Amino acid sequence: MHVRLATADDAEPIRAIYNAEVLGSTVNFDLVPRTLDQQQAWLSQHSGAHPAVVAACGSTVVGFASLSPYRLRPAYATTAEDSVYVHADHRGQGVGRLLLGHILGLARQGGFHSVMARIVGDHHASIGLHRSAGFRVVGTEVEVGRKFGKWLDVALLQYMVPPGHMAQPEPARTSREVTVGSPAARLVRHDQVAVSTPRTPAESNVAISDRVLAAASSRGSARHAPVPSPSRSPRSSSGSMPNRHRPIAAPGSADM
Repeated sequence: MHVRLATADDAEPIRAIYNAEVLGSTVNFDLVPRTLDQQQAWLSQHSGAHPAVVAACGSTVVGFASLSPYRLRPAYATTAEDSVYVHADHRGQGVGRLLLGHILGLARQGGFHSVMARIVGDHHASIGLHRSAGFRVVGTEVEVGRKFGKWLDVALLQYMVPPGHMAQPEPARTSREVTVGSPAARLVRHDQVAVSTPRTPAESNVAISDRVLAAASSRGSARHAPVPSPSRSPRSSSGSMPNRHRPIAAPGSADM
């Protein structure tokens, strides 16, 4: 038994494992089985910062696990959500524990700060597996899903990632050799030499989040800064001061 990064060739065995749960259980909230095209699209989204891995016994895939973005707003970028699925014929053999341990190791290498798990409330085996790996229950979403005629709770668990290995700087290179557009590197220039220091994906997201927050703070400060008064202040016909400042909407998606 070994764990490796998933490849495009794993789309069909992953789809078979996943669709068995779609059709026969409440461990996920999908109601319609995935097509092969949808599974291939899912795989293409799970690389880099949010990988997918498979457990294989010889050439047979017997389970898979993944990291996904927890929320879309940028301040959530250092948190991921995990998923673990094991083929019904290979449960109780330590496959889930092996997959979960591997994906948490990748979260640590990727620089994530925490990993969340959302598990249907009556899936005690999965909750127990996650708790044994260091997750703790932090809440319950009550009757947020409905499948097979049942209202379903979702348990929310969280794992705080211990500090891990940080990426080391690359050797100094001339400015012509540096790919300036790379989002995973920051450039520091000294006398025409550019030093590229790689960031983990989560570190890059932290930097982006900090810049967004700094920009929002700057706009807020500008809104509330005192405005020099002219010798005579213009007034509206009602005698009141005109509204000079309109609120600025915060960046981000419409949902939390």
